[in-house]
Amino acid sequence: KIFSAIVLNVMEEEKKNECVIIEIPEDLKNWSDCVIYRVPRKLRKVNESSFTPQLLSIGPFHHGRNELKGMEPHKEKYLEDFCKRTDKTKQDLGNFVSHHSTEILASYAGTVELTHQVFDQMILRDSCFILELLCLFSDKGCQYHDQDDYLLKTPWLRNVVQLDLVIFENQIPFSFLNKFYAFAKPRHEHTFWLSKEFRREERRGCPFREHEKYLYSATKLNKAGVKFAPSANKQAKFVEFNTIEKPLFNFIPFLHSLKVELPTFEIQGNTETLMRNVIALEQCVYPDKAYICNYVALMSQLVDTAEDIEFLVEKRIIKNMLGSNKEVAELVNKLTYKITESNFVYANKCRQLNRFYETRFNIVRATLKRVYFNDLWTGSSTVLGICILMFSVSSTIKTLFFSKD
Repeated sequence: KIFSAIVLNVMEEEKKNECVIIEIPEDLKNWSDCVIYRVPRKLRKVNESSFTPQLLSIGPFHHGRNELKGMEPHKEKYLEDFCKRTDKTKQDLGNFVSHHSTEILASYAGTVELTHQVFDQMILRDSCFILELLCLFSDKGCQYHDQDDYLLKTPWLRNVVQLDLVIFENQIPFSFLNKFYAFAKPRHEHTFWLSKEFRREERRGCPFREHEKYLYSATKLNKAGVKFAPSANKQAKFVEFNTIEKPLFNFIPFLHSLKVELPTFEIQGNTETLMRNVIALEQCVYPDKAYICNYVALMSQLVDTAEDIEFLVEKRIIKNMLGSNKEVAELVNKLTYKITESNFVYANKCRQLNRFYETRFNIVRATLKRVYFNDLWTGSSTVLGICILMFSVSSTIKTLFFSKD
């Protein structure tokens, strides 16, 4: 176990049956080398199944569980198949793993209770399984591809394996996989390889600031005239807040409106598991670069009810693949439960949105526009009505003026 719990009894009478659990790493030495952690207890308790593999164990944390042993024969088969793709023997690959065993072991936080031999064999099987699976997906026409592969031809099984491979605790260090792939040198070039497709980006110099504790919901902000639109950039960190100025009235600040552009958030059956594991990764490994946590926190504040989901779906910011807007609203709000929020990159913009909503003139202006200028026909009728009213008023004034004369 990586975490030990220090339990402090709460003495207040109304909380006498509760306790505060503080999780502290057992081994604080060389934690800078760790890249794979056990999910903290407070996150795991929210949804245990999101952090637990259902079919496939990768790495030491879930190795040996009885319910996952059924995949071991498939791993052996994939190991043999991967050897056929390369000029290396199983012994060659095993020796390479053994040579890097200390480096791999240091990537896992806490104590791994496996012998060196068992650990090395596990890493060899799991690494070859992952690489062979990616190769099969990449080049189905390759001569070593087994057209009758049960794992690939069974949709539900393939989906479960894919989901198990994104679980935070169920990983092989990428730095080792990169070296292992380069050493094995499969005979065919594969377009899937991550070192070519996913390069670390330079983060934009946007300082993190203190957290704004509350933001009005999307439907409320829209009633005040805030515009929402999908962002052209799909990455979660690219949330844009812009001021919309009126071409003829740029000199009148209170006639300006705000526009929020958000990356599209597609929500389907496996979204909770995927997002919870990415959030756990950021909380443990990248607490100062928690872009997904910030994006999810922003979305959870914008979403209060099913009406907010319906509105964001209409604006193509959310793709609802679940069907029920209420279920999606509950899911979005649950994702932030038990997340430790230290800094929030959108804090200043949230304050700006809150001030915009709390300015009564903006709500009145937006309401008038929505009621009387919602579309071309409504706007034309409103203009015509104003003209008729002005004509009637002027006629009345003229009649009264001439009647006095």
